[in-house]
Amino acid sequence: MAEVIFGIILLVIIALLIKVSIVSVDTKTSPITTPKPETIPETIPETIAPTALKKLPTTVYQDFDNSRLLDMGLSKEDADDFCAELIGQIDEQIPQIEAAINEKDYTKIERLIHSIKGSATNIGTGGVASVLIDFNAYCKTGNDMEIIAEHLHNLKECQSKLKEQFTFA
Repeated sequence: MAEVIFGIILLVIIALLIKVSIVSVDTKTSPITTPKPETIPETIPETIAPTALKKLPTTVYQDFDNSRLLDMGLSKEDADDFCAELIGQIDEQIPQIEAAINEKDYTKIERLIHSIKGSATNIGTGGVASVLIDFNAYCKTGNDMEIIAEHLHNLKECQSKLKEQFTFA
């Protein structure tokens, strides 16, 4: 037991000696001066891509579910018809959203997304509804075109899935 205590005391003494050797004594200006901290570079190294620092939107969304309409008493056929109308509405809005993005008209982008978000969330959940919720939330405060473009890409992907789900030949 005495050996363990001796070992601990020895480690403490060594740590103190190391700490004292780091601190230099300058009797002319002050009794103790400490080393200057390392400076942090003001620029990001070129090896780090700027997009690595951004949080791009998720690309994984559940399928759209229109069971909300069924819960309200609509038949499956009527609920599916509402989805078909939503598909048409989104198809009409996507070119307008793209034009607003090209014009960097953030207010118009948000307004267009908000309008179809309302339709999608009233009809169902997941898929395009979730994408539009995320897209609209970002557009209220953000204006990074790379992130906006990724949201638009997600909308188009979920729109394709919606068409597969609710377009019947």
